[in-house]
Amino acid sequence: LALKDTNFKQLAKNQNNQNGILLEKILKNSNLFEKVYSTNANYFLIKLKTIKAFEFQEKLKPYKIMIRNCSNFDFLDEQYIRIAVKDIKSIEVLQTVLKEITNE
Repeated sequence: LALKDTNFKQLAKNQNNQNGILLEKILKNSNLFEKVYSTNANYFLIKLKTIKAFEFQEKLKPYKIMIRNCSNFDFLDEQYIRIAVKDIKSIEVLQTVLKEITNE
């Protein structure tokens, strides 16, 4: 029923776009990442600076945050991850965790 509601679809799309803008800003402001690739998808491809994808996944596990290790993609290595655009609360949790990780 919600999928037939064009107003709902537009509101959801707008909210997801806003969440993506916020997430991109947070990612680009973190010193953990060498490069955050702009996207029109609901995720960001990111190159890590000094840590490998598996290590970063391990650091996020206690917070129940999952990221995609992209090392098995053609032309990418263990420095690349993918982070999905989620709801605002999840993005805020990620922001807090990124700050905690960088203060270790």
